[in-house]
Amino acid sequence: MDYFNLKHSLLNETYPDDCKSFCYLINDLETHIKEHDITKIIIVSDHELDSTIKELHNILKKYHLHITEYNKNLFEHILNKEINYIEIGATNDTKASGLVELTKLLGIPIEEVLVFGDGDNDLDMLSIFPNSVCMNNGSDKAKKISKYITKYDNNNSGVAEGIEYFIDGGGKKC
Repeated sequence: MDYFNLKHSLLNETYPDDCKSFCYLINDLETHIKEHDITKIIIVSDHELDSTIKELHNILKKYHLHITEYNKNLFEHILNKEINYIEIGATNDTKASGLVELTKLLGIPIEEVLVFGDGDNDLDMLSIFPNSVCMNNGSDKAKKISKYITKYDNNNSGVAEGIEYFIDGGGKKC
């Protein structure tokens, strides 16, 4: 928790007030869920959280919550540390389903959308959208299904590199 609080404290220094995130320790997850509207719950550990997921199963089912992301041994650049974390949300929506819905609402073909990802939580999005970019430090699965893999990571202009690749004609123009 100390690492995650540090990360969010550092990020909050650059965010406007209405975008800041707040982290705090919950001693009793089920009581907290009963008493609060849940946007997102994040569990962070130095160790893998497979057994924690098993322990949470009944609580999540009871309150209609969903594990939206589970990252094992994710290197957090801002902390210079490897962490494991679970994200829990009130819906089972994903980045992919949200973007697909948005493209429908805006009348934009998915072939005209450029998406970026780096982890296994991005696999659906990277596979659905044909113009997909994976950061060079992304997971092997994400790299395998992306149209373009950057030379740089997201902390070193990887997103800009991906945009340039598609603008310069390396991919289908967006």
